[in-house]
Amino acid sequence: MLLNKYDSNLALSWFEDANLSISELFVDGQISLLMLLINQQCWDQALTEVNQLIQEDLLSTSTLKYFTALILSVVCRLQNQPGSQLLAGVPILVRNFPFKSDIDSISLRKRAVCLFRTAANDLEGNDLESVRKSSV
Repeated sequence: MLLNKYDSNLALSWFEDANLSISELFVDGQISLLMLLINQQCWDQALTEVNQLIQEDLLSTSTLKYFTALILSVVCRLQNQPGSQLLAGVPILVRNFPFKSDIDSISLRKRAVCLFRTAANDLEGNDLESVRKSSV
């Protein structure tokens, strides 16, 4: 998505000007787009993009599941809470985190929990420490 060669604002402008859907991108482009929207804290646009992903997209990679769940968790927070708070850790494990309690937010939160769990299950049994050591 042009993030490596150009700045993120240019990459996002290109995506919007190209009138593409996130589902038209390959998985690495989908992940790059979601990371870009998270970094720029464009939560409404991120939710729009996440809602365009189809189940097959989410089944393809744990990373995409994780970022999708993170976006869903941020969107169901209280309006006056900054989304950057959630980026400090796994939001569904934080006690007393001020989530909205309307039906739509509860539905988003349930989707997020399901995606966080399946991403964790996908990684279960993987020796991530050896991957980290081999990449250093």
